[in-house]
Amino acid sequence: VEERSQPSKQTPKPGFSITPNPANDYLTIQFNQSFSGETTIELTTATGQVAKRMVNPVLDGSSANLETRSLPAGIYYCRVLVNGQAVHTGKVIITH
Repeated sequence: VEERSQPSKQTPKPGFSITPNPANDYLTIQFNQSFSGETTIELTTATGQVAKRMVNPVLDGSSANLETRSLPAGIYYCRVLVNGQAVHTGKVIITH
C-alpha cells in the first residue's frame, strides 16, 4: 500500500482587513500586501451600487481611512481594485 501525504490546506491570508467592523463614522482598511498600478477602494451596497469610491487613496503606511458617517446604516462590501480588476472583497456593517 502506497501512502501519499496530503498537502496541508492553509487558508490564504486576506489581502486586507477592515476595522472597526461594524463601523460608525469611518473605516480603516489595512493592507497586507502592496499593489502596483491604480488602486481603487469601493464600498458597494448589497445590490452592487457604489456608495463610496476612493481612487489612489492616500495611504498612511499601508492603511487608508474611509469616511462612512454620510452612508445609511446597512451591509456593504468593500472592494479593492487594482487597474480596474477586483483583487479583494470584504463585508462591512455600518451602524449609526
